[in-house]
Amino acid sequence: SEGAEAEVVWTPSSALQISANYTYLPVARYTSYPNVPQQQGLRFPSTPKHAFNLMARYVFTRGGLTGAYLGGWLHSQSSTRGVLASDWQYNVVIPTQTDIEAFVGKTFGQLDLRLNVKNLLNRAGYLPNNAFQPQPPRSAMVTLRFTP
Repeated sequence: SEGAEAEVVWTPSSALQISANYTYLPVARYTSYPNVPQQQGLRFPSTPKHAFNLMARYVFTRGGLTGAYLGGWLHSQSSTRGVLASDWQYNVVIPTQTDIEAFVGKTFGQLDLRLNVKNLLNRAGYLPNNAFQPQPPRSAMVTLRFTP
């Protein structure tokens, strides 16, 4: 395979951190596949040509919200192909997709209370790079973590 990847992490203040990365993978092909010659020259399964991630987190450091934080994650990728139970005879295409997750929380001394929301857009389809695991509907999870 041949391609490029870039990542930028920006921390404009002690309260805000933003991270972005992009992958460009124009060439990801089998040059030789002795056991399955029909795969020779085809793109690797589950390898999108373009993938982008954006993550951000903001922590409140003053006032009544001190210790509270919020953030999110965005993942977007171009279409890719999959295989069905390792059977190369099926040409399964995973469409271009974008997923968003978000979180909000607050620390109280040694306790961290957090709400995570997955699949914020309630997108149907499949998990990224997995043509056979359906995307669960939007879900929310509350966690309470104690750090001694």
